[in-house]
Amino acid sequence: MRSRLKVFAHIPWYVLLLSIYPVFTLYAHNASETDVANLWRPLFILVGAAGVFLLLFRLILKDWYRAALVTVILVVMFFAYGHVYTNLKYLPFISLFVHHRLLLPIWGVVTGLGIWLALRRSARPEKLTTFLNVMGVVVLIFPLVQVGLFFTRARQAQTDFTPPDLPGLALPAGQTPPDIYYIILDAYGNTPTLTGLMGFDNSEFLNRLRTQGFYVAGCSQSNYAFTELSLVSSLNLNYLSAFDDTFIPGADPSANLTQYLKGNATRHSLEQLGYRIVAFETGFKWSEWQDADTYLSQSRWQGRNEFEALLVSTSGLRAFYDLYLKLTPNVGTSAHRERVLFTLTSLRDMSSVPGPKFVFAHLIIPHDPFDIGTNGEFVDAPLATTREAYYEGYRRQASYISTVIPDITAAILANSSTPPVIVIQGDHGPWNYSEDSQRLGILNAYYLPQGSDSLYTTITPVNTFRVIFNTYFGGEFALLEDISYMSNSNDLFTLKEVSNPCVEK
Repeated sequence: MRSRLKVFAHIPWYVLLLSIYPVFTLYAHNASETDVANLWRPLFILVGAAGVFLLLFRLILKDWYRAALVTVILVVMFFAYGHVYTNLKYLPFISLFVHHRLLLPIWGVVTGLGIWLALRRSARPEKLTTFLNVMGVVVLIFPLVQVGLFFTRARQAQTDFTPPDLPGLALPAGQTPPDIYYIILDAYGNTPTLTGLMGFDNSEFLNRLRTQGFYVAGCSQSNYAFTELSLVSSLNLNYLSAFDDTFIPGADPSANLTQYLKGNATRHSLEQLGYRIVAFETGFKWSEWQDADTYLSQSRWQGRNEFEALLVSTSGLRAFYDLYLKLTPNVGTSAHRERVLFTLTSLRDMSSVPGPKFVFAHLIIPHDPFDIGTNGEFVDAPLATTREAYYEGYRRQASYISTVIPDITAAILANSSTPPVIVIQGDHGPWNYSEDSQRLGILNAYYLPQGSDSLYTTITPVNTFRVIFNTYFGGEFALLEDISYMSNSNDLFTLKEVSNPCVEK
């Protein structure tokens, strides 16, 4: 038995372990944002490629152990390239000199030198096998444990979760209930933010909405600076501290946030009233209501998903993909762009879907990636590593979505047999290179066919569905004080109150 284990330990399993490590560690850091099904294709490709290179070097070197050592060096350097390139791009001054045409040859020389030194100094590379096998197991344990803990927390959160209930609601007597559209334009700021921060004039967009009958809350701020927190608050009609005691400083209740987002009070209450739920693919697992009555996914996109795109951008393939885009600038596209265009097209025709219905559309625009042009065309945008690049990309996508949305709302209004309720809202403002109040300033526009007397210029999303339920379903919800909180990605729930510049203190 011992001899069998000894033989087993001397097989170079580390080639397999270190080949799949990048996939699992990337997934461990993005488990809440991508589906586990996205792992299988890159895993299959990486294991296959590592096997091919192992066999190739075995034929060349006539030794399995040397072949394994060379293969794993190539794997490590291949996946390190994208990380090094990206990090160098974010360094001031140095980024000006970071180009694939310079970094690739240097990387090739370093890789070749590493292989030469490894082969020269390892007269008996088989002696390294047990050590490298143990190292491969150890490094792989960390992301696997992280993923396991995530699924355990998610399963527990789902078991413990009870959908919030809003009592006292009823369909309007003798009337056909209105369709309700909740359209989130991710990171779309309010007018003071856009004009003051990046010189973007969206007055034509807002005037078109007003002409259609929208009330635009020109000085609105989000209640929270992060999408998950903002949407959980608005869809559950309250501040997070009011309905879950796990949302405390230092906590990481991502699974709880997902449950409150997917099983929110607005959705649950409208389902109880007989509403059909319509939702869209977003690219972020936590905001995808795949169990909706109608769930619309971008079936035309059959290329890389966001997880695979991220894997490419953190590997040596980054250089070749960037070269491909440069050589074929007019044929490129992205899963992000295709998904946004698909959702916009679907919204335009949404009035034909039987109702009454609640339509939740979370569009990742004008939020980066900035790969959509002012006319909807694909743009091979560089990394937004500078203030100028970020502002340029943001303005480009804000210009596009500001042109398209009024056409869509006009189509919805024209083709709806019963005047619908439409809310167009930012979840937060532009994040990078901005002050706290600018990060919280949002677009907030309402089409309420029964009147907008309850609306005001500084209304925040926490009161959005309080107004709607009061106006259309007999609700008696008092409007809450409009408070905006800032936090950071390392600690979502250590909150700092940020005042609204539009409000005189």
